[in-house]
Amino acid sequence: RKDGWKLIYNYNPEKSGQPTYELFHLKADPFENHNLADSHPERLASMMKAMIAQLEEQGALYPIDQQKKPLKPRLN
Repeated sequence: RKDGWKLIYNYNPEKSGQPTYELFHLKADPFENHNLADSHPERLASMMKAMIAQLEEQGALYPIDQQKKPLKPRLN
């Protein structure tokens, strides 16, 4: 969360393997009904970069794929 925005990242290994993103502006949409990820790509990219940096800084453990590679967050 940052400045009234909330990011949800799903890495989806059981589905297509492609991540999905949800982005909400909590002040305007407190019940998280409207995913703004597609309509606010700059905000999405900024929040993803911040999330990735924080995970790396804290030494986060990531799930492992079938090839034994870590499934680190990424922005397509």
